[in-house]
Amino acid sequence: MDEPSVREYGELVDLLLAVPGMHDPVFRQQMYDLLPGAVRAQLPRPGVARVELVSVTATLWRYRHLRTWQALGDALTLLAPRDPAVVRLLPRLAAFDGVA
Repeated sequence: MDEPSVREYGELVDLLLAVPGMHDPVFRQQMYDLLPGAVRAQLPRPGVARVELVSVTATLWRYRHLRTWQALGDALTLLAPRDPAVVRLLPRLAAFDGVA
């Protein structure tokens, strides 16, 4: 799979922003804390949710060999179980991770 296009990154960020709590920096930090350590150290933290998530998704792509998209899905499932936004997001994350 090729790197997501700007449009695809935008769609992914829109889906992430629909998750309850995603605009809260504490929620995002909790989500990041559940990602692999090598990835956490590389995550930018500009503070504005949309800008931050654009950078985070690009970083997750670069480290996808660590199953970062699956880790993100697992973190979201833990933090917002059964939330409709998370349910919509999980198949997209699985596709980026190369998981059917």
